[in-house]
Amino acid sequence: EKRENKQFLIIETNNLPDHEYHTNNPNCAKPLKFKFLIPKSPKILNKPKNIKKKTQIIGVALNGVVIAGPYDSQNKIAPYNRQIDQCSAHADPAGMYHYHFTPLCLEGNIALDPTKQIGWSFDGYKIMGLADRQKHQPPIDTVTNGHKHEDEFHYHATVDFPFFIGAYKGK
Repeated sequence: EKRENKQFLIIETNNLPDHEYHTNNPNCAKPLKFKFLIPKSPKILNKPKNIKKKTQIIGVALNGVVIAGPYDSQNKIAPYNRQIDQCSAHADPAGMYHYHFTPLCLEGNIALDPTKQIGWSFDGYKIMGLADRQKHQPPIDTVTNGHKHEDEFHYHATVDFPFFIGAYKGK
């Protein structure tokens, strides 16, 4: 469910995707209640705030599934250390289904289009589809994994670290 007030976009979700998913590790996805408050007017930080190894949840996909940080619970780079399903996700021991990489099963295959929004970062900026860091213009910042395009800052999913967000640009 998505609604808003003056300050926030409010997303409430059971964290189960709207696409088929498979159990590929010992953990099974379970319905979990999440309520995310996404700032509608992000405030830019003087210096980006790094995503820490212990930060597991950094945003939410348009379908209500959690977008995870680049590290797993063992402080290793998750996409290199964990099995993920055909949609680039898996469930953790608590049953939280989450994306570690470009969410390939979003409706309309939008995740492969760098001009399409695929989710929201918790600092209020959009997360856009997969972009090639080497070719995308304007260049993608290697610290945040984002850039300003047509007077709007946003992040991109990329095939390399940090995959979604390396540091929050906003509060």
